Amino acid sequence: MSKTYKELIKDRAQLDDAIKTALVNEKPAAIASVLELIKDFGLTAEECGFKVAAPKKKASKAVDKPDGRTAPKPAKYRNPNNPNETWTGLGAKNKKPVWVQEYLAAGGKIEDCLINPK
Repeated sequence: MSKTYKELIKDRAQLDDAIKTALVNEKPAAIASVLELIKDFGLTAEECGFKVAAPKKKASKAVDKPDGRTAPKPAKYRNPNNPNETWTGLGAKNKKPVWVQEYLAAGGKIEDCLINPK
């Protein structure tokens, strides 16, 4: 004689509970066994089939703030008409300082503004 739908659902709930209990009870031993095998064979995460995260970038030498922000970059360009105005050369190509834009518009070359020309 076969079980009714309600009896099967009740059996499934009991089975689910038994599965959860078995997992909780057996998991620590399984982990210990795996760790022992890893140690015995000197396995790496890659050898075990795990994806290894890309190495983190090394911090630049300019990092000197406790919150990880980088220190200001040294100026690369100086305004030939006003030595107090400098620019690092960083940023979007179309975001040059006004003095650079004006100097270039007047026919000057950006190379003429280099602080340490090569």
